[in-house]
Amino acid sequence: AMPHQRPELECGKELDVSFYVQHADQVRGKATIDLSTAPPPDLVIRIDLVEPAFNKFAILAALGIPELWHYDGQQVRIWELAVGEYMEVAESKTLVGIPGAALAE
Repeated sequence: AMPHQRPELECGKELDVSFYVQHADQVRGKATIDLSTAPPPDLVIRIDLVEPAFNKFAILAALGIPELWHYDGQQVRIWELAVGEYMEVAESKTLVGIPGAALAE
């Protein structure tokens, strides 16, 4: 996986960590990543220990981020983009076979 730490976005600049996995070859070696021409990161990991930021899900969905891992200090929930909004799923499709319960450990 290739990390994507500073996306050039008009909104949603508060992403915690994002990664290219399936699309890593398309962005590898680039000093900056322009999301107007590059694919969106395959995975975003959000950590919200104070209060949940589910309103940011809409920003990530608009960017086309296919998978979101959300950690609230106790558990990791995996969300998959489907028809423009996130639906909770049991396992990651980006890193196949990894359940949310294992990620919290």
